[in-house]
Amino acid sequence: MARPRKPSAVLHSIEECDAALRRMLAATLRLERLSNDREAAMLEVNARYEKRIAEAGEEIRDLTCQLQHYYLSEAETLERDGRRSLQLYWGVIGRRLSPPSLRLLNKSWTWSAVMARLRDRFGARYLRVKEPEVDKEAVKSEIAPERLKEFGLRLESEEQFFAEPNRDRASELL
Repeated sequence: MARPRKPSAVLHSIEECDAALRRMLAATLRLERLSNDREAAMLEVNARYEKRIAEAGEEIRDLTCQLQHYYLSEAETLERDGRRSLQLYWGVIGRRLSPPSLRLLNKSWTWSAVMARLRDRFGARYLRVKEPEVDKEAVKSEIAPERLKEFGLRLESEEQFFAEPNRDRASELL
Protein backbone atom coordinates (compact mmCIF):
# COMPACT_ATOMS: atom_id res chain seq x y z
CA MET A 1 0.00 0.00 0.00
CA ALA A 2 1.27 3.49 -0.80
CA ARG A 3 2.27 5.79 1.97
CA PRO A 4 -0.53 8.25 2.81
CA ARG A 5 -0.01 11.92 1.89
CA LYS A 6 0.55 14.40 4.67
CA PRO A 7 -2.49 16.63 5.08
CA SER A 8 -2.19 20.38 4.56
CA ALA A 9 -4.21 20.92 7.75
CA VAL A 10 -5.27 18.83 10.74
CA LEU A 11 -8.96 18.53 11.57
CA HIS A 12 -9.84 18.58 15.28
CA SER A 13 -13.63 18.15 15.42
CA ILE A 14 -16.71 16.74 13.70
CA GLU A 15 -17.69 20.29 12.73
CA GLU A 16 -14.32 20.76 10.98
CA CYS A 17 -14.84 17.41 9.22
CA ASP A 18 -18.28 18.54 8.05
CA ALA A 19 -16.82 21.87 6.84
CA ALA A 20 -14.07 19.96 5.00
CA LEU A 21 -16.73 17.81 3.33
CA ARG A 22 -18.55 21.00 2.26
CA ARG A 23 -15.35 22.34 0.69
CA MET A 24 -14.77 18.92 -0.91
CA LEU A 25 -18.24 18.97 -2.46
CA ALA A 26 -17.66 22.48 -3.79
CA ALA A 27 -14.29 21.44 -5.25
CA THR A 28 -15.85 18.30 -6.77
CA LEU A 29 -18.63 20.33 -8.40
CA ARG A 30 -16.07 22.89 -9.65
CA LEU A 31 -13.92 20.06 -11.08
CA GLU A 32 -16.92 18.53 -12.87
CA ARG A 33 -18.05 21.92 -14.23
CA LEU A 34 -14.54 22.73 -15.49
CA SER A 35 -14.19 19.26 -17.06
CA ASN A 36 -17.57 19.62 -18.76
CA ASP A 37 -16.68 23.12 -19.99
CA ARG A 38 -13.40 21.81 -21.37
CA GLU A 39 -15.16 18.92 -23.14
CA ALA A 40 -17.74 21.31 -24.63
CA ALA A 41 -14.97 23.64 -25.83
CA MET A 42 -13.07 20.72 -27.38
CA LEU A 43 -16.22 19.50 -29.14
CA GLU A 44 -16.84 23.00 -30.46
CA VAL A 45 -13.27 23.34 -31.74
CA ASN A 46 -13.35 19.85 -33.27
CA ALA A 47 -16.66 20.60 -34.99
CA ARG A 48 -15.28 23.89 -36.32
CA TYR A 49 -12.27 22.19 -37.94
CA GLU A 50 -13.52 18.67 -38.68
CA LYS A 51 -15.03 19.38 -42.11
CA ARG A 52 -12.04 21.40 -43.34
CA ILE A 53 -9.58 18.78 -42.08
CA ALA A 54 -11.54 16.03 -43.85
CA GLU A 55 -11.66 18.10 -47.06
CA ALA A 56 -7.90 18.75 -46.96
CA GLY A 57 -7.24 15.05 -46.35
CA GLU A 58 -9.50 14.07 -49.23
CA GLU A 59 -7.79 16.61 -51.51
CA ILE A 60 -4.38 15.13 -50.60
CA ARG A 61 -5.64 11.59 -51.30
CA ASP A 62 -7.11 12.68 -54.65
CA LEU A 63 -3.98 14.57 -55.71
CA THR A 64 -1.83 11.59 -54.70
CA CYS A 65 -4.07 9.38 -56.85
CA GLN A 66 -3.73 11.79 -59.80
CA LEU A 67 0.06 11.95 -59.42
CA GLN A 68 0.29 8.17 -59.09
CA HIS A 69 -1.84 7.63 -62.19
CA TYR A 70 0.31 10.02 -64.22
CA TYR A 71 3.58 8.60 -62.94
CA LEU A 72 2.62 4.97 -63.53
CA SER A 73 1.25 5.71 -67.00
CA GLU A 74 4.53 7.47 -67.90
CA ALA A 75 6.86 5.20 -65.89
CA GLU A 76 8.70 3.85 -68.94
CA THR A 77 9.65 7.36 -69.98
CA LEU A 78 10.26 8.76 -66.50
CA GLU A 79 12.35 5.80 -65.33
CA ARG A 80 14.33 5.36 -68.55
CA ASP A 81 17.66 6.22 -66.90
CA GLY A 82 17.07 3.83 -63.98
CA ARG A 83 15.88 6.45 -61.52
CA ARG A 84 12.65 5.66 -59.73
CA SER A 85 11.65 9.18 -58.83
CA LEU A 86 11.28 12.55 -60.46
CA GLN A 87 12.33 15.77 -58.75
CA LEU A 88 9.98 18.60 -59.65
CA TYR A 89 9.97 22.21 -58.48
CA TRP A 90 7.26 21.61 -55.86
CA GLY A 91 8.40 18.17 -54.72
CA VAL A 92 9.27 14.67 -55.79
CA ILE A 93 7.16 11.78 -57.06
CA GLY A 94 8.21 8.20 -57.65
CA ARG A 95 8.16 4.62 -56.50
CA ARG A 96 10.08 2.86 -53.77
CA LEU A 97 10.19 -0.68 -52.45
CA SER A 98 8.94 -1.39 -48.99
CA PRO A 99 11.34 -3.28 -46.72
CA PRO A 100 11.23 -7.02 -47.53
CA SER A 101 8.69 -8.93 -45.46
CA LEU A 102 8.38 -12.65 -44.96
CA ARG A 103 5.31 -14.20 -46.51
CA LEU A 104 4.18 -17.78 -46.69
CA LEU A 105 5.49 -19.52 -49.80
CA ASN A 106 2.02 -20.70 -50.87
CA LYS A 107 -1.35 -21.77 -49.47
CA SER A 108 -0.05 -25.15 -48.36
CA TRP A 109 2.05 -23.47 -45.64
CA THR A 110 0.80 -22.00 -42.37
CA TRP A 111 2.75 -20.03 -39.77
CA SER A 112 2.38 -22.99 -37.40
CA ALA A 113 4.00 -25.30 -39.97
CA VAL A 114 6.79 -22.78 -40.57
CA MET A 115 7.37 -22.52 -36.82
CA ALA A 116 7.50 -26.30 -36.45
CA ARG A 117 9.94 -26.65 -39.36
CA LEU A 118 12.22 -23.89 -38.07
CA ARG A 119 12.09 -25.37 -34.54
CA ASP A 120 13.01 -28.83 -35.87
CA ARG A 121 15.99 -27.45 -37.77
CA PHE A 122 17.21 -24.61 -35.49
CA GLY A 123 15.62 -25.12 -32.08
CA ALA A 124 14.25 -21.90 -30.59
CA ARG A 125 16.70 -19.62 -32.43
CA TYR A 126 14.03 -18.08 -34.69
CA LEU A 127 11.19 -18.26 -32.19
CA ARG A 128 10.24 -15.47 -29.84
CA VAL A 129 10.12 -16.49 -26.22
CA LYS A 130 7.09 -14.43 -25.11
CA GLU A 131 4.58 -16.26 -27.28
CA PRO A 132 6.27 -18.68 -29.64
CA GLU A 133 6.17 -17.17 -33.09
CA VAL A 134 8.60 -16.86 -35.94
CA ASP A 135 11.24 -14.14 -35.46
CA LYS A 136 10.85 -12.85 -39.00
CA GLU A 137 13.66 -10.30 -38.74
CA ALA A 138 16.17 -12.96 -37.69
CA VAL A 139 14.97 -15.34 -40.41
CA LYS A 140 15.27 -12.58 -43.06
CA SER A 141 18.75 -11.56 -41.96
CA GLU A 142 20.27 -14.99 -41.29
CA ILE A 143 18.74 -17.50 -43.70
CA ALA A 144 19.70 -17.11 -47.34
CA PRO A 145 16.73 -16.15 -49.54
CA GLU A 146 17.19 -19.23 -51.74
CA ARG A 147 16.83 -21.49 -48.65
CA LEU A 148 13.56 -19.93 -47.48
CA LYS A 149 11.57 -22.37 -49.66
CA GLU A 150 12.70 -25.22 -47.39
CA PHE A 151 10.72 -23.59 -44.59
CA GLY A 152 7.71 -22.56 -46.63
CA LEU A 153 8.72 -18.93 -46.97
CA ARG A 154 9.61 -16.38 -49.61
CA LEU A 155 10.70 -12.75 -49.53
CA GLU A 156 8.39 -10.20 -51.07
CA SER A 157 8.71 -6.43 -51.44
CA GLU A 158 5.78 -4.30 -52.42
CA GLU A 159 6.28 -1.24 -54.51
CA GLN A 160 4.61 1.83 -53.11
CA PHE A 161 3.98 5.15 -54.79
CA PHE A 162 5.02 8.25 -52.92
CA ALA A 163 4.53 11.98 -53.33
CA GLU A 164 6.42 14.30 -51.00
CA PRO A 165 5.85 18.05 -51.18
CA ASN A 166 8.97 20.17 -50.79
CA ARG A 167 8.43 21.88 -47.45
CA ASP A 168 11.32 24.26 -48.16
CA ARG A 169 8.99 25.96 -50.62
CA ALA A 170 6.09 26.36 -48.16
CA SER A 171 6.93 30.02 -47.56
CA GLU A 172 6.25 30.73 -51.23
CA LEU A 173 2.60 29.80 -50.71
CA LEU A 174 2.08 32.07 -47.72
